[in-house]
Amino acid sequence: MSKVPEGWNAGKVSDFLILQRGFDLTKKQSVNGHIPVYSSSGLAYFHNEMKVRGPGVVTGRKGSVGPVYLIEEDFWPHDTTLWVKDFKSNSVEYVKHFIEALNLERFDEASSVPTLNRNNVHCLSCVFPPLVEQEKINEVIRCWDKAISVTEKLIEKCQQQKKTLMQVTLSGNKRVLGCSSKWLFVKLVDVAKKEQYSFTGGPFGSDLKSSDYTDSGIRILQLQNIGDGFFIDDYKIYTSKEKADELHGCNIFPNDIIISKMGDPVARAAIIPIFSERYLMASDGIRLSVDQSKYDTAFIHYVICHKDFRKKAIEKSTGSTRKRIGLSDLRGIEIYIPSTLKEQQEIARILTAADREIELYQQKLAALKQEKQALMQQLLTGKRRVAL
Repeated sequence: MSKVPEGWNAGKVSDFLILQRGFDLTKKQSVNGHIPVYSSSGLAYFHNEMKVRGPGVVTGRKGSVGPVYLIEEDFWPHDTTLWVKDFKSNSVEYVKHFIEALNLERFDEASSVPTLNRNNVHCLSCVFPPLVEQEKINEVIRCWDKAISVTEKLIEKCQQQKKTLMQVTLSGNKRVLGCSSKWLFVKLVDVAKKEQYSFTGGPFGSDLKSSDYTDSGIRILQLQNIGDGFFIDDYKIYTSKEKADELHGCNIFPNDIIISKMGDPVARAAIIPIFSERYLMASDGIRLSVDQSKYDTAFIHYVICHKDFRKKAIEKSTGSTRKRIGLSDLRGIEIYIPSTLKEQQEIARILTAADREIELYQQKLAALKQEKQALMQQLLTGKRRVAL
């Protein structure tokens, strides 16, 4: 252990708090009441009997290892959790922050179902400040939590405003200033370019196997890359240029729209970014290359992402547990759009501006969370001291 900060105490985690496994209680066994039952994923349901007096701290033990919950009222910690049985006269709030900073995910002992052994936590070396400094640290962290909460509420507000905007602009109920053209129903296939492979699906699974994957080359886009209205850049696999050439009919390009054949949710869509000159779709992707002489790609993308289109796609889908839509069914879905490119572009501009506002707040939120995490690592180890 590094040098102990002045005035702090060093020891094992068990010297400062004791974790205890929760109590088994299925939802079927629960009796209607007001006592919250906390599982590894948070508030699960309610019961008429409590096991622990609040306030208390619970963390995931099985199923979801890592999340930490501060519970103000009396509660029932589920068998899938560990709860703090003894705070050893430390601040409840501080202990919650301390457990968060431990990054308990690293002690996952199960390969298929994440599991945490409390003994692996109890034996860790650590340092704890005196109670008065714990309370000061809590005050600092509360300021960051408040800023995070305010930003999250702003995001929720902007998202709700965007939903309202989509409802009024994509239904034709509220017209864009200066636009008076008629609206009409067309099939989704009608907005595609009049060329081969402009509206097509990915290859058969047997035509693109894991053995075709390479460390670099042409990027393969899978379901993991298709967000609900946005492209997810995290998941990256590749194949050779030769394989992509062989499956040229399944290539997809920047500013095309990629649509998922499968849930969740089915028919979600994203516009392909300009990261590469071309990509290769996996089997569950559908390429839509919009005829930009008549239709605006961003506008068509918003129409596909709208709840009315999603409802039609679900109705045409098959499968009970996970919905799947075929290419021909997707092509035949009718959409309601302005007859002029100008109005489509103006509506897309309005909705893109709303998306940009949400994106900026999301970036701010990510930065705040990252800064809070870095600050906690310093405050909870004594590398950065608070004024008493």
